[in-house]
Order: sequence, then structure tokens, then C-alpha cells
Amino acid sequence: MNKLLIILLACFGCTLSAALPPYFHSQKEIVSILEDKRLHNAFGSAFPIVKIEKNKEGYLITTTRQQMQVDVKYIPMPKGLVGPGKFELNFQDPIDLPYEESLF
Repeated sequence: MNKLLIILLACFGCTLSAALPPYFHSQKEIVSILEDKRLHNAFGSAFPIVKIEKNKEGYLITTTRQQMQVDVKYIPMPKGLVGPGKFELNFQDPIDLPYEESLF
């Protein structure tokens, strides 16, 4: 009985540390971007974020005056380990939107 309990607890623990479902993984990426000081340092606080768009490299963040690409680099997990996917963020320089495209 004790061995069965130990096996069940070990399996349950592995399930808890498995990769996140896609919704929660993308949520983790977006929250990490929004909480990163590099985003605030680049955009400041004068203009609101109006769009966060997923693309092949990561995310395109748009304010009413600028856009910035944030690349998401996924870090491979060591063989045999499970857990939430790890990633690094690479913030590109912001680009001013043309006057016609900016949202005032």
C-alpha cells in the first residue's frame, strides 16, 4: 500500500510540473514582457499600449506612437526533465509609427 501511494504521489508531482497549456504559456510570456523594465525604459509611460500581436519571432507591441518587436527565445530543457517551458526575451529598438498610422 505504501509503495502504491509513493508511486501515485510521484506521478502526480510529474503532472504538476509538466509543460503549461498553450494559453497559460502565452500568458506567462506576455506578463513577462509587460513586467520587464526594458519595455518601460523604451516606451516610457506617456502613451498606452494598444496592441500585443503574436508573430513568428515573438510579439509585436504597439503603443499609440511606436512599435517594438520582442523576440522570445525558447531554452531547451535538459534531457529527461519536465516543467514549464523556459524562455528569454530580446527587446528590439522601438520604431516610431508614421503619422498616418499613429493613434492619438
